[in-house]
Amino acid sequence: LLTIGELLLNTGNFMLPRFPEACDAILRYKTHKALLVRRTVIALLPELAQFSPEAFVREYLGDSIAHLFDAAGRSAECDASFIALGRLAVAVSHHIIPYLPEIVIRVREALVQEVINTDALPRHTSSDTQTCRALFQCLSMLAQAVGPSLLQHRMTDGLLSEMFSNGLSESLIVAVTELRRHIP
Repeated sequence: LLTIGELLLNTGNFMLPRFPEACDAILRYKTHKALLVRRTVIALLPELAQFSPEAFVREYLGDSIAHLFDAAGRSAECDASFIALGRLAVAVSHHIIPYLPEIVIRVREALVQEVINTDALPRHTSSDTQTCRALFQCLSMLAQAVGPSLLQHRMTDGLLSEMFSNGLSESLIVAVTELRRHIP
């Protein structure tokens, strides 16, 4: 998997005729029993999309989004999945728009769950969890990918207040700054 990732990043057009085989080889491991392998597949999906966006959108976007949604429901893969969703959105740009409603719903659900989980922590513990950082990064990248189109997908229906409900953190400040920059 790592070799394919390096080939995608460093060989230019060499991998273009081999793109379908590379995608199929990576996706073959999405249900592997080892967590590291599954997380590597998650991390490589945006790399595939960035390498050949049109081919990826045409053949693999739907299955990849479904896989990332599934992985986001597992705590060990949640943070990596949301970061991959954001990176995927940047790679495919406006092609992500049909999936925005579901992505925003999943981000909201994960934010609510993080608030519940953080409320159970002792007060001196940081509320800026790895999952919160991943959710905020995902939202920032979604804003970068689709700009104001994000507003049409319940962005203004309480999502910002849900983002702030876990307290002020460095990652929240960065996310709000990015949202402001990409959504005038």
